[in-house]
Amino acid sequence: MTSAVPLLEARLVDRLRTVFALDEATIAKTLHPDFNRYFRGLLGNPAGVNGYLDEVRYLCSAGRLGGHVLDLASGFGVAAICLRALGVEKITGVDLVETKVVTARKLADHVQVNGCNFLLGNAAALPLADASVDGVLIKDAASHFRYPKRVYAEVSRVLKPGGRMVLSDDRNALNEPVRSATERLWEVSETGSPAELAKLGLSVCYTQMRRDYIAQRFPSLDERQADWIAQRTRGYTYVMLDMAVPRLLEDQGMALTPAASCINPANEIVQERLLDPIELCRELSRHGLDASVLPTSVWDVGTAKRRGSRWLGLWRRRLAQMLWSTGIARTRLIKRTADFLIAARK
Repeated sequence: MTSAVPLLEARLVDRLRTVFALDEATIAKTLHPDFNRYFRGLLGNPAGVNGYLDEVRYLCSAGRLGGHVLDLASGFGVAAICLRALGVEKITGVDLVETKVVTARKLADHVQVNGCNFLLGNAAALPLADASVDGVLIKDAASHFRYPKRVYAEVSRVLKPGGRMVLSDDRNALNEPVRSATERLWEVSETGSPAELAKLGLSVCYTQMRRDYIAQRFPSLDERQADWIAQRTRGYTYVMLDMAVPRLLEDQGMALTPAASCINPANEIVQERLLDPIELCRELSRHGLDASVLPTSVWDVGTAKRRGSRWLGLWRRRLAQMLWSTGIARTRLIKRTADFLIAARK
């Protein structure tokens, strides 16, 4: 089923669909090999592309995004282009990884979209002026932020008064299966086999990365010492190792608190931080953002209809929406879904 968007934007969606219909070799050459890994579920899958657009549509509607929107940690630019197709006037994407910014620009050129600009930048120090955007989208990125409090302060800074933010993520700490899956992911990132690491886009596990850095930075250590320290510094970055290793050698203890349960020590990108959506709302409020947890698209009747849900599924969603609006069983519903959705207003 094709998602309903205005005719002009529908043409943009059609051009975007042609990208996901390309073979992997062509995508790797035209855009980047990692694009295939990130969007493997959408490749050659028109229904999957429609589902992705539906998800962005729902986020846009729930967050009441419009005008000039910042797509924070915009990755390869697919969500930003979907926002443009849905009628958002102007999108600025910011990402920490240069490869992703370059690829997003290539994708924007390929699908001939205007009004999308992609910048290289740190979410904790945004290259944007105060009160310069009407809305902020943070999609599947909050669980990777190295300094989340700084990021939310920056979001508040760049939002205009009355501006809106929508944040969605699939690392719901209140969902037990998500917690278990995330802890397994952390272990693979730290000690996984080459085949396991390749699925995550890694060639070397984090423990080995720390071990190699320690051996290079502190050549007086033997292999046994470097291994011992690497195994006991999970959650440490290279910068933190520079401070921690001398203290360990002087028997002064670790002293430093790990940056996260699992983090890439080189680029300092967190590997899927677990997030409590209720506590996150409290944190956002401390930065001047009036935030609340909303039902995800799993509970949306309109999305379910477009995906061909039968009457029983629609009835269940209507019941869930009613219970949510009254506050009855809201926490239970939050715990039942792997992802969560937060909308906020400055």
